[in-house]
Amino acid sequence: MTFNKKLVIISVLGLVVFLFDRFLKYVFLQGHEYTLINDVLSFKIFGNTGIAFGIRFVDWIFYILVVVILVFLIYFIVKFFKKKQVFQVGVLWFVILGAASNLIDRVRYGYVVDYIDFWKWSVFNVADIMIVVSILVFFGIMFKETKKPEKKLTK
Repeated sequence: MTFNKKLVIISVLGLVVFLFDRFLKYVFLQGHEYTLINDVLSFKIFGNTGIAFGIRFVDWIFYILVVVILVFLIYFIVKFFKKKQVFQVGVLWFVILGAASNLIDRVRYGYVVDYIDFWKWSVFNVADIMIVVSILVFFGIMFKETKKPEKKLTK
C-alpha cells in the first residue's frame, strides 16, 4: 500500500474517532447518564476547567503551552511526512485531533467536557484517550528507533 493511501486511511480513522468524541460530548451535554458497573464505570458529564488530569494552569500559561506544543507537533509532522513515515504522522495527527476536540470545548463552554468516570481515575473523554495513547505510541516508536543498530557500509 502506498504512503498516500495509508495516510488517507489514518486521517479518516482519526476523523471518525474525533467525530465520535464530539457526538458523545453532545449526548452527555444533553444530560444523559449511564452506569455500566456500579462504582467502577459510568458515563456522565463533568466540566474540567483544568488540563490533563484536572491540573490547573493560569490561562495565559495554558495558551502559551498550547502554542509551544502545536509548533512542536507541526515540526515533527512535517519532518515525518518528508521521510514518508506514515505511522509517526498518524499518531501525531491523533494528538492534534484529540487536542482540537478539547480546545473546541474550552473555547465554546469554558471547560472540557469529560464523561468517562472510571473507578478511581480522573474523569476523561475519548479525546484524552487519543492524546495519551498516541503520545505513548509516539515515544515507543522514538525509543525503538534509537535502539536500531546503525547500518554499516560495506565495500
